[in-house]
Amino acid sequence: MDVFGDWLLTALYRHDPSIGTYNPGTVGSVLSSTRLKTKYPAIHAMVESIHNKRYESALSHARQRHTGRPTQVIKYTYLRKAKPLVRAAIAEIAAKW
Repeated sequence: MDVFGDWLLTALYRHDPSIGTYNPGTVGSVLSSTRLKTKYPAIHAMVESIHNKRYESALSHARQRHTGRPTQVIKYTYLRKAKPLVRAAIAEIAAKW
């Protein structure tokens, strides 16, 4: 899912240069972008949620950097939360492009 978000951001920033620049593979670098959040709030919400969930998992780090606690496995129940975010992001793209 994080790779999907990366590909989506790469295409979005290429399509709409008014929101700035994006280097592929650096999803975390755009999470604080006010231009992205203002112009594409659903895409920002999806990318932020997926990236933050990955950040908490063992796929990213052995320990959480902020708390020092061991990371956890991402549970399939997260898909229930991510699914509406992905739908909203795709709908936003369809409406604006």
